[in-house]
Amino acid sequence: MCGICGIVDYSNSAIDQTELVDIRDSMIHRGPDSSGIYLDKNVGLGHRRLSIIDLSDAATQPLKNEDGTVWAICNGEIYNYRSLKDRLWKSGHKFMSNTDSEVLVHGYENWGIDKLVDELKGMFAFSIWDVKLDTLWLVRDRMGVKPVFYFENDGKLIFASEIRALYKHVKITQDDIDPMALDYYLAYGYVPPDRSLVSNISKLPPAHMLKFDKNGITLKKYWDVEFGSKSLSPYPDYVEQVDELLNAAVVTRMESDVPMGVFLSGGIDSGIVAAIA
Repeated sequence: MCGICGIVDYSNSAIDQTELVDIRDSMIHRGPDSSGIYLDKNVGLGHRRLSIIDLSDAATQPLKNEDGTVWAICNGEIYNYRSLKDRLWKSGHKFMSNTDSEVLVHGYENWGIDKLVDELKGMFAFSIWDVKLDTLWLVRDRMGVKPVFYFENDGKLIFASEIRALYKHVKITQDDIDPMALDYYLAYGYVPPDRSLVSNISKLPPAHMLKFDKNGITLKKYWDVEFGSKSLSPYPDYVEQVDELLNAAVVTRMESDVPMGVFLSGGIDSGIVAAIA
């Protein structure tokens, strides 16, 4: 778990580094191992890191491409980064670290945002800043495992992994509480994926990407669940396929340069995961 944040301001205002660092370091519990910052004209990116893959300083975020025209910060893991890295390396890209997140900058440069998100397998919320296009991208993973919240007003966007990181920098009154989101929370114990408890702070929905440039915000859904019509017969075929998928899923999630554990409740699901691991 890491923490990402950023500020983009098209109102000709310089980014306040103190404000950005304050947002970033309010999430130090998400990333106690290291921190990084990128500032340039009307954009600032911040990152708090929990080191999992590549513990060296070379993996400190924000990360950049070879000429510094693409910058990225990521909370999460890219499970298929090794195969993506191999393809990008063969295409001529130079990697400065062994972290999985570096495939984001080179993948974006090589394929563009649409192809990049189609290639990724993982759980993530990441942001990419394109210097040449003066454009920011925010992307959330397909199932919405990793959160990201944002606020936009008068050409200024602020985002962070946690909603409370924005509280000091977004004017909020009692009237800003979203009554529908509050109803959901009290009834079901959670807030819907496209809402937050504060009406003027939005949560990027799962499988969505956000584009922010001088024209404002554009939201796009890049993936949805598809239920095929293929049937498996006889019953053992179902068992075999589930077994293959479970084994593949667990193996891809065991990539780590630090010790790992399993949340084992004693139920069937966590018991199977622990047994495969």
